[in-house]
Amino acid sequence: MGTSSTFSTSNTHVKYNITVNQNLQNVSNNCSNVSVYVKFWRDNSGYTTYGSGTCYCKINGTTYSATVSPSQKITDSGINLFSKTLDIYHNNDGTKTLTCSAWISMDTPLSSNEQSYSQTLSTIPRASKPTLSSSSVTMGNSVTVSTNRASSSFTHYLLAHSFYAKAISVKKVTTNKSKKTAGIDKVIWKSAKAKMQATLSLTDKNYKAQPLRRVYINKKNKNKKTARNTYNV
Repeated sequence: MGTSSTFSTSNTHVKYNITVNQNLQNVSNNCSNVSVYVKFWRDNSGYTTYGSGTCYCKINGTTYSATVSPSQKITDSGINLFSKTLDIYHNNDGTKTLTCSAWISMDTPLSSNEQSYSQTLSTIPRASKPTLSSSSVTMGNSVTVSTNRASSSFTHYLLAHSFYAKAISVKKVTTNKSKKTAGIDKVIWKSAKAKMQATLSLTDKNYKAQPLRRVYINKKNKNKKTARNTYNV
């Protein structure tokens, strides 16, 4: 996915760099699986550098190390003296810039300063943002719900298709202050059976909200009447 510039060592002919590969993303866990490599090589042919020592690599703030043996020879072909695959968690908004640094210490002698490289990982989509065609709408009129679909792997459903959404709608109607007041259909859902039947009967197909019913109530010792509106789901 990305490779650093060329870094120098105590040997003018031995160079190295850092490569970061983003293997896959886990949307639900908001993390990426990445592989980090530290490659060494000589910039001249016909020579070999080898010995015992350690190659260090700091990934996202944590330092890891790999033992280097004499069998791992540094030539002009190049060799990875460090590699590690791990999960990197992203920020809350799904973005992440991964910083890695590497250095080496060998008895050849061969050494280097800690030198760093930063790679911006692909942003992990966190949430789609639904919008309405209007901020307010009259009951019974149509409204369009749109979403930007933050990821092609996301599937979106209107809550109206959810059994739980329907159950919540029925619960709100049967537990509010007007739960004992019927709508224009003169139906009140009292029993558990009636509430379940109401939940199962709710559908968005060809639905049209029924109008409000205004009822005037005579008040004692008053000439005026108070209007009370009742409604259905």
